[in-house]
This record gives sequence, structure tokens and C-alpha cells, in this order.
Amino acid sequence: MQHARQFSLVRFITLLLVFFVPITVSAQAVITAPVITSVSPIESRATQTIVITGSGFGTQNPYNGDSPYIRISDITSNPSWNAGYNNEGDVVYLNVTSWTDSEIIISGFTNCYGCSNWTLNNGDTVSVQVWNPQSNIEATCSQAVNSGLTMNCLTNTPTATACGAGIHLTTSTAGIGSLWQMLALPCVPTSNSIAGALGTDTSSNLNTAHYATATPGIGWIIEDRPVSAVPAYRPLLINDILNVGTGYWLKSYQAPTKGILTMNGAATPTDTTQAQGCYSANGCKAITVTTVTGNNRYNLVGNPFPYAIDWTKVRIRVDGSSSTLTPSAANTAGYIDNTVNIWNGTGYDTFTDVAPYPSTPNLQYFKSFWINVLPGAFGHTIELLIPAEQSTLSRNHAVPTNFEALASVDMPWYLGWLDWVVSPATAASVPAVSNNVNPQPLPDPSDWYIRLKVDNPVTGWKDHGALLGQLTDAALGFDKHDVVKMAPFTAPYLTLVFPHPDWGVKAADYASDFHLVTNTVDSWRFEVRASPVGSIVFLSWEGDPALLSRSQLLEVATGKVINPTDPAWTAKGYPVTLNAPAQSYVWTVLAH
Repeated sequence: MQHARQFSLVRFITLLLVFFVPITVSAQAVITAPVITSVSPIESRATQTIVITGSGFGTQNPYNGDSPYIRISDITSNPSWNAGYNNEGDVVYLNVTSWTDSEIIISGFTNCYGCSNWTLNNGDTVSVQVWNPQSNIEATCSQAVNSGLTMNCLTNTPTATACGAGIHLTTSTAGIGSLWQMLALPCVPTSNSIAGALGTDTSSNLNTAHYATATPGIGWIIEDRPVSAVPAYRPLLINDILNVGTGYWLKSYQAPTKGILTMNGAATPTDTTQAQGCYSANGCKAITVTTVTGNNRYNLVGNPFPYAIDWTKVRIRVDGSSSTLTPSAANTAGYIDNTVNIWNGTGYDTFTDVAPYPSTPNLQYFKSFWINVLPGAFGHTIELLIPAEQSTLSRNHAVPTNFEALASVDMPWYLGWLDWVVSPATAASVPAVSNNVNPQPLPDPSDWYIRLKVDNPVTGWKDHGALLGQLTDAALGFDKHDVVKMAPFTAPYLTLVFPHPDWGVKAADYASDFHLVTNTVDSWRFEVRASPVGSIVFLSWEGDPALLSRSQLLEVATGKVINPTDPAWTAKGYPVTLNAPAQSYVWTVLAH
């Protein structure tokens, strides 16, 4: 997530360029280490050309959005902000217009550049990190640069970083600006206590003396949620031990000392081979999940590796069998729900292993995630086999292959826990998934979807994970493509859901709602929900222009009918004043 304070115009910018690679490269491969020779000047505006030249960068198709392969951060700001990195769900995007082995061209910052003072300003220190999509070899380079001058890199030394580059925390001394964030250990920390791994004992991250303090503006705390007959959140003590594979929650009013939360340690070892049921030749880390007799339980699980993991490549092992199951197959067998929920700070990003995906189906770096373990798992040893293989999926919301083009249009703070129960959803077998340069394929030419998004440009709060559409294998009512979305963890939140109290045992709020393909008029009801209320947000949409041209959006409270193709909504979307915790809308697609 991004935060920054406003400065005057840039007069000089210091750039620190880091090439970081999280995954193992075969010893037999012949790899050339990345070398940076120069970086063009960076200016204090959204639209500009940034050119990184050198060698060993690998190749990548152009895109406008987030990806796992580049992150630009303003680390001078307190707190710092960053752009273009999908593992943190950045809402400031990068417009990457060219990426070759010797040159990367970025044509500026897009989407939410300028929101919440997320701008580059006078004297800022900017960090640029690039992951070579093919070789994953790291090189480092640093040099002070004055405005208007080209940066020349003097040294490029390949190094290894077992724990990854670290993450930005959404912190603020003002209170509401500090958001709860899911947390996981991306490696085996040198010191595994909270103080040692994240505090000032070893890593100079967060001030150990301020842990769990109620002093305004400086406190921070970590909690877990063990599986039990009566599950509850549990605030941890400063010397409690953190474990790889376990999920945690973190909230902090203070920013890390260096602007980025980092960790020192060794690479997480794999313990499962392909012969034992792992998807990847790199091996897997097995993480045990559990439930209680006769009931389901949500397990808070941690991504054990320093990079994003493709959920469709995770396998479920039952009682040690090498005949492992896909998440969908494990769902059908009654062991786990194949739905993953990851808190983005103000709402859940939700997905399954079945396309189309409401959100990119990645287990995120340095983050935990929710898995619902079903009653059928009781009495069995259920393990998630997490592959040691970096995901090739990005957060770029490309249209399906049969689309023509995008049309974008009074309690102490540390005791504010919430709990909930969400009914499971079934799903089917794993489809073929595309990588970051290809859009999600749909199985039939008549299939389609429209993505709905809601953004608060002042705070940066967002929900981009809502899909409506028609599929040839969908059904009337609930089907395998309808993905349940968990209720918000806490306030503040901003979320967009399809509520279905009419679906009996499947009654829930959904991130996606697919109907059977038809040539008649079809409608979808959805709600924008927020806390606190009173702010202005923007509804926007992406989809086939031909579909948008025969669509209508009804604002239920006012009766106003909105034309999605009206140029007035093209730049930012349709403005909505949140006067109530939930506001209803109906999207209608007219007949051909």
C-alpha cells in the first residue's frame, strides 16, 4: 500500500536500484547477472519516460498495472509509498511500454498517482526494484543523482536475499490511516521472536519498546488466531515465537525505521518432492491445517516463501498420500474450501482455483491468507503443499481472449477484533491458467465478464475484485464460479459484493456472480459497503465495449440510470457519495 507526504517540485532525486530474485535457479542453467548501466532522470509528474538501460533484464510484454517484477518506491516519505508491485496490491500503477533484455521503458505512473499525496517530490529518495522474469538473479546499484542528470551505475554485484525485499506498511499517526495487515514469515528468521524478527533487537524495523503500547501514534501489535472449539484472536507478547507457515495480523501506527518492513534469515526449506505429491520440481513446503469435530474452521495460513505463489499450483495432501488433490478436488471431497481470502487493508481480495478469477489467484509475499477447513477434514491429516515456485500471474486485469479491448472507465485499538462464520462454496476442476502476459482464457466464445471496481481516491482504499457475467457452464443460482467473499475484518473498509440471501445454504456475499449464457435481458444486483460513511468513491468498470454499450447501471436509492459508456465517467468512474453503510445498484445487460 502507498502513503506519502507532499513536498515541492523535484530538484534532485536519489535512486537506489536493486535487482532481487526470490526463487532458485537450476545450477545447470547458464545465467548472465543483470547489470544496470544508466537510468534516465525521474521527474515530479505522472506522465514521463523513465529508461533503465543495461543487460540481463530478461523480457516481458508491455502492460499498464501491477506485476511481480518491478516496484518503484518513495522511501523518503513517512510513511513511504510504492507503485507497480502486485504482491502489495499497489494502486499506483506503472505503464511499462517496453521491456527487453537491455532496456526497460516506463511511460509514467497511472491509476492513483496523486491520490493521498502519493507523488514524487523535492529531495525524495526513490528505490527501484526489478525482478528478471526469466533468470531471477539479483544485482544492486546505488548512486546519488541530481535533477536532470542521467544516473550511471558504478557497481553491480549479484547477491542473494533469502527473505525478499520487504514490504511497506500502511501506517499513520492519525489513527484511521493505520490499517490491519495480514502477515507471514517469508523465510526462517535469524531470530524468531517478535522482538528479534520484526523489532529493534536485530532488524531495526519497529521499535520494540512501543510494542502493544496504547500511546497514540507509536504503538504496534501482532495477533494470531489458533483453531479451537471457540476460535478467537489472541494478542501476542513481544517475546512470543513466530513460525513459518502460520498466519498473523499486524497493525502499526509507526513506520519501520528504514521505511520498509524487512526480515533477516535463511530460505525456507522444502520438505516435499514431486514424487510425494508436490506440483513443482523445486519442491514444496507442507503446512498442516485442521478443524474440530462436526464443524468447519478458518485457518490463518502463511505464505512461507519470499515471492507470490500461484494458488492453482498448490496441492492438498490427505493422510500423507502422494495422490494429492487440487484445491477444487479437495473442496469436492469435503476437506477444504478452495476459496482464498486475503485482506488488502480495507477489504478482502478473493479467488479460487477456477477461472475467471475475481482477484489474481496469488498467495502474496509476506502475507497470510484464510483457508476454510471443512468438517470432512476432521480425523485426517490435511496439508497444503505450497510450491517453491514464483507465480507468473500478475494483477493486471486483462480482458478475456474473446474480448476486443478494455474500456476502463471505545476499545483500545489493539483489541478491536472481529469474528465471523462464512459458508463454504463448492467448485470444480482446475482450468488452464495464463501467465502475466496473457489474459484469462474463457472456454467458450459466448462467455464474457465485466469487472466492477470501487476506489476512494483520497485514502487509496479500493476493491477491484468483483466480476459479473455469463458462462456456458454457469447455472441458475449458485454455481462453481460464484466465489464467496468474507465479511470485512474490521473498519475502515470499502468493499463491493453481490449479496445472495436467497440462495439457501449458500446464502452469502459473493465476489463474483455468473449466470448462464442467454440472449435475453439479464441483471445483477450488487452493493457498495463502507465504514466510515460520508466519503466520495468512484465506481468504474472494465469489459467488452460492445457489452458496455448495451448495459445500464441503476442507482437504486435515487432511481438514476447511468450509461456506462458516457464519456463523463471514463477518467475516474461514476462518483458515489457514501451516505449509508450499504448502497445498492443493479447492472443490466440488454438483449442483442
